[in-house]
Amino acid sequence: MKLLVTSTIVLMTLHAAAQGYGTDYPGFLQAAANKNLPECIDRGNQLLQGTRHPNILYKLAECYCQADSAAQSIRLLQELGDKGLPYNLVENPKLTGIMADPAFKALVKKFDSNRKSVQNSMDAFTLNDARLIPEGMAATSDGRQFFVGSLAQNKVVQYGVGGSQKDLVVPGQDGVWMVLGMKVSADNKTLWLCSASERDSVNGYSGIFGFDLASGRLRKKFTVDNKAGAHLFNDLVFAGNDVLYFTDSKAGKLWRLNLQDGAMTAMESGALVYPNGIALDEKAQVLYVADFVGIKRIDLRDHSVTQLVSKAPAYLNQVDGLYFYKHSLIAIQDSGNNDDRIVQFYLDQSGHAIERVKVLQSFHPDFIIPTTGVIVKNDFYYIANSQLRNLQPDGTLTNAEQLKKPLIKKVRLD
Repeated sequence: MKLLVTSTIVLMTLHAAAQGYGTDYPGFLQAAANKNLPECIDRGNQLLQGTRHPNILYKLAECYCQADSAAQSIRLLQELGDKGLPYNLVENPKLTGIMADPAFKALVKKFDSNRKSVQNSMDAFTLNDARLIPEGMAATSDGRQFFVGSLAQNKVVQYGVGGSQKDLVVPGQDGVWMVLGMKVSADNKTLWLCSASERDSVNGYSGIFGFDLASGRLRKKFTVDNKAGAHLFNDLVFAGNDVLYFTDSKAGKLWRLNLQDGAMTAMESGALVYPNGIALDEKAQVLYVADFVGIKRIDLRDHSVTQLVSKAPAYLNQVDGLYFYKHSLIAIQDSGNNDDRIVQFYLDQSGHAIERVKVLQSFHPDFIIPTTGVIVKNDFYYIANSQLRNLQPDGTLTNAEQLKKPLIKKVRLD
């Protein structure tokens, strides 16, 4: 689930995202919006001690520029340009103060180069219900059945290769709330999904639900309440046949669930700040977890946790869906400026660093907050237009008549 959905959820998730940095991200954003430049600069630099998040770097560059600190502003913009960020600098009035600087003109060329679109995707299929607000997606291993979850309607739609569509899980079935990350079991018999509530007294409840693919009946569910704190089970991955690992965004945790005995254990995974996408290198027994700071590498054999670094120009923040494929990571990523992309991070031999970055898709006109996807053989299918910002905290939809039918696109992997 993306960090930015609605104004209420923005504040909530950004507060969580700031924990542990000596200041808070909402306060930084508020200071920037109010043009309280000393506070913006102070808070921004404190946040940068924990993460080189693109949005922090960019807004801090704006504040430095407005504070007549041209050198500091240009330095931060150079870092963003070197990471491959695609901002349109010349249309940003907050950077007017440095636009005459020769260094700024060189930066414009750099960012314009970063903005070159990559168009490798094709349409796979469209779902009928424009009010779905899809977030999670899964498929059987043969690619004959796809499953798309709904945040707005608390259900799962099943799509068949011939174009058939039906609800595998009907709205609210067996107590299911918003549907987020999903996976099909290795035997293609069960759909496992993360579910969470942000409504009323059950705000912060969450669970893992398993539904039979043949009948849609509930097989098992494991839920937690909000009494000890809020939860948001976001995405999950299988390790073997009977173990699930999943992220808990609001609690900042990673969990391990044994499906046989129901044992659910919070892992010692270091400080996770709004953990989201999760992927497993089964051979190496290593988890990769995307959070606000970047991507963590968690070795399941010795439980060591390290921050994934990049030897190539890249930013590793703002990743929603994350998938392991042939010693690389496929990520659905927001640039921080509403320019989403599908990217492949090629890992080095150790698995501790990224040695090459390949953009598979960027700047597609169909994109309206792509979220998650699924790898089927050598194709990556993904939700292109989740339209998350139309969903309000009370479950209502804004501009519902303007919503588009959910579009699933695919891109070939090498």
